[in-house]
Amino acid sequence: MAHYEAAMCRAFDAVLTVTQEDRNRLLALFPASERERLAGKFDTIPICVEPGQVKPALPAAARRAAYDLARGNHVLAAECGGGTVVCPAGAPGCSS
Repeated sequence: MAHYEAAMCRAFDAVLTVTQEDRNRLLALFPASERERLAGKFDTIPICVEPGQVKPALPAAARRAAYDLARGNHVLAAECGGGTVVCPAGAPGCSS
């Protein structure tokens, strides 16, 4: 598996990890000279946040739905592939 992971890291222009530990583990697969050269294409994007450091925001789709409902429009909202699809009732492509 380590050989495959190293090959994939070499093959791509950028490598994203979700923890610093993952980044370090992948970079450790390479000899020091290659590790230094490859380190610049590794970035870490955490998959979670520290709850005390952020203020939850209403998603844009939910804000639009609330606005339309306040104006008297009926809105259809559906979960689709992890995202929310919002459209006014009767709009092309939407059925109510």
